[in-house]
Amino acid sequence: MERRDFIKNASLVGAGVPLLGCAANAATGATSVAPGALTSIEVPDGVGGNLKFSRSEYARRHAAIRKAMDAEGFAALIVTGTQEWHMGDLGNMLYIGSPIDMEQTFAVFPLEGDPIVLQKKVQFPFFKERGIPGLPLGAFSDSSDVFKPVWADGRPGTRIAGFYGPALVEQLKAKGLSKAKIGLVSMRNTPADVYAHLTAELPQAKFVDAQHILMAQRYYKSAEEKKFILRSAYIADMGMAATIAAAKPGAHDLDVFYAADKACAKAGGPVGGFQLMDTGPWGKPHRNPILKPGSGKFLKKGEMVIPEIGSNYKGYWTQLTVPISLGEPSAEFLKAQDMCDSVYAELQNVFVSGKRVREVDAHCAAFTEDLTDGEYTTLFGIQAGEHELTFWHDNYELKPGAVAYLQPFFIPAKRKGGPFHVYGDAWMVTDGKPEKLHQSRMKLVTV
Repeated sequence: MERRDFIKNASLVGAGVPLLGCAANAATGATSVAPGALTSIEVPDGVGGNLKFSRSEYARRHAAIRKAMDAEGFAALIVTGTQEWHMGDLGNMLYIGSPIDMEQTFAVFPLEGDPIVLQKKVQFPFFKERGIPGLPLGAFSDSSDVFKPVWADGRPGTRIAGFYGPALVEQLKAKGLSKAKIGLVSMRNTPADVYAHLTAELPQAKFVDAQHILMAQRYYKSAEEKKFILRSAYIADMGMAATIAAAKPGAHDLDVFYAADKACAKAGGPVGGFQLMDTGPWGKPHRNPILKPGSGKFLKKGEMVIPEIGSNYKGYWTQLTVPISLGEPSAEFLKAQDMCDSVYAELQNVFVSGKRVREVDAHCAAFTEDLTDGEYTTLFGIQAGEHELTFWHDNYELKPGAVAYLQPFFIPAKRKGGPFHVYGDAWMVTDGKPEKLHQSRMKLVTV
């Protein structure tokens, strides 16, 4: 099918049709912004302080999850999460309201009855000698009264190593679920030793992946969840403002990195956030990606700084990219930005309720190819706002409350070259036009 036919048949174009094959809209072209111009970011109304969900919000979520469990015959879910993927793998735990321990945490969410969360018990040898019972290790963060804590013994032969398999088996047996269908949320995060123990001790139970049970709810934000998303967007805005203020010729890029991280933490995000930063001349095959501190360099005039501020507020993520040019940008970059302007504007037309993720991605690629006469295409147009599934590109339906990053990743289609992006930010699907969540503008900043 020809690109134009695909676009027409997909019924995705809307107001973007006249832009096909045209130059970027002048209103969104490259405009210099003074350093620090984004520092006057305001906390959105109602999202300051230490946000917490109401009991009615958790009750709403639990009722929806149990309805889905009942429809598929699940008697219980074992939900787990870790600090991995920059705390993204805690999303499921936080969504159900489970407290989070300093290491991997396990919760049992039954179809009927109260959910429980396992807390590791420490038993040093001299405790036994003196008749002292085991002690729980550490305090759960953001403790919630939604879940009842239950002690789990440590791994035999160790002092404080966690081993949750026996405690999970004990809980499932106590609830009469030895032969039941049990969902693992998720199979991807369940340790092999725990899975092996469950299947060995409960051979008649059926353990299957149940990630979709929670994702069917998590993809669409409630009114209370939107406050957390807006706080996350504010955190990213503050991180970007700090990045712009710190990025200048002669600055060390680790100082820029830390400036962003500090600003995000002060705004309410976790220390050690998910900050990415490319620095160097635009178009060079090897710029300097910083995934974590360790190998920095000094910034030079004529280079570009392309930061990605990944903000996390209690499991709610946004991502923000604003390009920074140290001196006048190259003609090559301006050409890439013009292309991004048109594609980014088109994405706002197609990121709407009723479409599916792959429709939007396919449309973005077709639009880019038509716009550039086949010189460029895109790997994708949007990324899911659920951090641990950002790169999965699940083909879910967009509905009001869905959040994604409008961040097209371009790739040369007629020559060799790696993928790149210019800018992007988080948006939410509504009943009408999508809602921009950040205060930062998608504009080139020239220092």
